[in-house]
Amino acid sequence: MGILDALLGIDDTHKINKKEFEERLSEIPELSQKEKEYVKAFFEHELKDGLTMGELKQRIYKLEHNLKDGITPHEVEELKRKLIGELKQK
Repeated sequence: MGILDALLGIDDTHKINKKEFEERLSEIPELSQKEKEYVKAFFEHELKDGLTMGELKQRIYKLEHNLKDGITPHEVEELKRKLIGELKQK
């Protein structure tokens, strides 16, 4: 864990893997199947090795600020809640 991560309270010792990611994603009824496929593709490359809390937050930030994807701020919040909740349980 780097100094900045320690100061910001980001725990990068745990990772969410692809299976856990997909399980949490399936639990978000606010996202249509098409949106879930988009989100899976958006995170696909990083999920190969698993995502740390810091990496997850960075990717969600990018998703949140991409106005062309059709995913609403409420849907991004649900995604954030489910995925970050998964990492906090570890």
